[in-house]
Amino acid sequence: MRRNGLIVCGILLISGHWIKAEPLRVLLDGGHWHEGTAMTNPAANALTVQLQALSGSRFAIESGSSGSSVGKEKNPFSVIYYFADWMAELQGVSLDTLSWRTRLRGDLGRLLNISAHARMVLVYPPRVKDTTLQDLDDRWEKAQRPYLERMALQNDWETIDLELIFITHPEFFQDGVNMSSIAAGAIARRIYTSLLQDREMSVHLPVIDQLSPETFTYHGYQGYKGNLSGRAWRVIFPRHAQPGHPWIWRMRFWGHEPQTEIALLERGWYVVYCDAAEWYGNDQNMALWDQFYDFLRKAGMAESGVLEGFSRGGMYAYRWALHRPESVAGIYADAPVLDMKSWPGGRGASPGSARDWEIFRNDFSLTDEASADQFRGNPLDLVDRIVALNKPLLHVVGDADQVVPVDENTNLFATRIRALGGTIRVIHKPGVDHHPHSLPDPTPIVDFVQRCVGRKINWANLSAPGNEYRSAAGWSPGMEWHSLFTEMNGLRSGFDSVDLLLFGNSITQSIGGPGRSVAYRPGEPAFTEAFAGCRWYNFGISGDRTQHVRWRIREGNWQTLHPKVVVITIGVNNIPWDDGAEIFTGILGIVEDIRAKDTAVRVLVVGPLPTKNPASENRLIFENIHHRLAEYPFPAGVRYTPLAFQLLDSNGQLPGTRFSSDGIHLLPEGYAAYAKLLKEELEQYGWLTID
Repeated sequence: MRRNGLIVCGILLISGHWIKAEPLRVLLDGGHWHEGTAMTNPAANALTVQLQALSGSRFAIESGSSGSSVGKEKNPFSVIYYFADWMAELQGVSLDTLSWRTRLRGDLGRLLNISAHARMVLVYPPRVKDTTLQDLDDRWEKAQRPYLERMALQNDWETIDLELIFITHPEFFQDGVNMSSIAAGAIARRIYTSLLQDREMSVHLPVIDQLSPETFTYHGYQGYKGNLSGRAWRVIFPRHAQPGHPWIWRMRFWGHEPQTEIALLERGWYVVYCDAAEWYGNDQNMALWDQFYDFLRKAGMAESGVLEGFSRGGMYAYRWALHRPESVAGIYADAPVLDMKSWPGGRGASPGSARDWEIFRNDFSLTDEASADQFRGNPLDLVDRIVALNKPLLHVVGDADQVVPVDENTNLFATRIRALGGTIRVIHKPGVDHHPHSLPDPTPIVDFVQRCVGRKINWANLSAPGNEYRSAAGWSPGMEWHSLFTEMNGLRSGFDSVDLLLFGNSITQSIGGPGRSVAYRPGEPAFTEAFAGCRWYNFGISGDRTQHVRWRIREGNWQTLHPKVVVITIGVNNIPWDDGAEIFTGILGIVEDIRAKDTAVRVLVVGPLPTKNPASENRLIFENIHHRLAEYPFPAGVRYTPLAFQLLDSNGQLPGTRFSSDGIHLLPEGYAAYAKLLKEELEQYGWLTID
């Protein structure tokens, strides 16, 4: 089916086996959507093309339709996308009686005959963004999505919900209806994640059965619920578990803003819960959860999982982590209460809650106000012990939170964590109050959770083409990512070699230079003057991340220019999607790719240029990358330079005369400083002699 030119549902068949000698066949089975209808340059940007570029030789991506014949004599280890046109027949028809259901069952029957070992994934569509189709979309969500969820549950199919990644990204739509090249890239990454996802059978059900559970469904997944010592518990099962049976433990407020949990269920995680309201992590709470945790372990789940603490759940999460640190792989706290004096005590900017303050006092046997005010069991009081745990920490907060003020909780907590040498990432939501919790697109949270157990793909270290197409990238009219790449491959020097190639993103692209179709080039005067005695080319493309430069290095013919020096200024666009270690690894991969194609060229690693203010999460990642680069023993012919820091003022701030208001891009004066520093660095090493 097609909704708004996007996927309504899809089926992937993936073998549970692996043939080392040949790639896994992947058939995207359906209509025109995967061919890039209305997309800029579909020949280079269509989903099939982007997925193949990500997959390399590991998977063989094919395109087909629901009537495609896939012979059993061929490699049966396939992936198949299914979708049927439906918009035309939807008009004025009851959704419950649409004939597409019959066609769907028939098509699936044919597809299932491809391989007895087939793995299937049902792909749910994003919601339509065209308001004229909103009624149809609402009707589909009401009648057909539940039907597909039941099919998936009954047939043990895995699922992917594209709305989780589309919801806050208008750039995913090329024309308000059809998906853009950027959307195709996002879907390609999501499918690629599924292709790489190992699977195991679910945990041992008899242990669950001992507690006489009831069954229920949770957003299309099988759930079990019961009582333990008079308290409700719940366990939601993925279709197939990741190896090791990882889990995320909702500490409080079951079912609220579940998008992270749904995304993790898709990826083979269990979701668990045991009601302890309203004990705030006291001894009674810990005793109950000791029983529940032991029950999870006996069922076969991982020794450690990730704690998910919403609001007052932050108190629960950190107290449990200190009580049973072996059970914790990481902590995700959302608008968390970290000092009971702030909330519910109301001793600061929060209005507090007299009722909950009284409950808290009773929970911890605090007989009067003075003893409650002197309570030192808050996470904010226990920072030294929390740092000693050495667990990954993520907080998501609304900066305008009036209930649990950020300055009295997360900001103070993060400052103390970092002062003691610990690390914590904080995602700030400007202008957001205590609600809504989480993020509409939970990808940053999901990535954090996956990192906690070593399961996140390092996108920064892959090789993948870019997919930017928007003219706001600073290109001349009619240009997009691949046309710029083609343009650079067509550059010829007319000499035996060029002196300098500059690889990077929009900051480098805006240097302009010969042969480039760049409309915005504020850096050109400074570089033209500084490198007047050199032959140089600018190979920057707006929006590029480390993975895109890796692909350009591998697939391009830059080496035919025989450059004496290549300068790598990249990484800022990876922030904050990738962490410092991942971006660092991607930069190392670029260096390796360069030296693999030209062993004589010298490489100067600049890394990312400065970004945002010194206290920002982006700046912390920037500094982490440069710390790693400074300590790395690069081989002869490769040098790292910390010149990025010389663009800052004495307080580490971005000078307003050098940097634009977005806290990333350089102004003409910034380019003048950058060109001067780069010239001095190359002359100091004797790599270039510049007149």
